[in-house]
Amino acid sequence: MISRRIYIFTFVLVLIGLSTANSAPAEKKKVPPTKTPSAPSLEETQQQLEQIIKIHKSLQTQHQREIQEIQKIMEQARAHQKLLRELSEKSPTSPVSSATPGMDIEEAIRSEKIELIQDQTQKNKTAIERLEEEIKKENEKKSANPPVKKSDSKVKKSL
Repeated sequence: MISRRIYIFTFVLVLIGLSTANSAPAEKKKVPPTKTPSAPSLEETQQQLEQIIKIHKSLQTQHQREIQEIQKIMEQARAHQKLLRELSEKSPTSPVSSATPGMDIEEAIRSEKIELIQDQTQKNKTAIERLEEEIKKENEKKSANPPVKKSDSKVKKSL
């Protein structure tokens, strides 16, 4: 039984050997040598870390400026609300007569204050919209350029 298996096995091997010997020689494909990724040098790593720290600091400063600007706008809005409340409380309930010139001056000052508040409110609204656009663009940049992982940088260097 074992000798029969050996015989069949040898027969199959001979057939395989004959079929490959009779076929035309296969063309050898040139395979480019693969480059082994080298470990980054200490200087390269330090430069990369310094660059990351610089970017972080610049982003931090930019965000601080944006936060300060928003806080300033919020403080102005609160002050304007308080002023408008005071102006509405002081508004005359009785019709103003032309015999009291002091009331005309007070009304002119009141309307001038309201107009200044409206102008500043419009400027603040524009500033807020500009900040929103900047933040949106920054977020789009972040999503378009995801942070490079450590393993990804090694792959890129080997290419």
